[in-house]
Amino acid sequence: SLYDIEVPFPLPTGAFALQVSGESMFNRYDSGDIVICEEPGDPALLINREAAVKTIDGSRYLKKIEES
Repeated sequence: SLYDIEVPFPLPTGAFALQVSGESMFNRYDSGDIVICEEPGDPALLINREAAVKTIDGSRYLKKIEES
């Protein structure tokens, strides 16, 4: 489920915070970690980088984007 989280500093315009839940990216992120994200200008810049993604059903995930 989605809910508001507070960070101890102001976020830049266009940035948002997500809190990690679960272990799918364990070793990189622990459950409870807060990740600051920003909207990309060009989606092609995300190849081979981590990105917050939103699915059609509204779920959100933090995943590494790979070219197929």
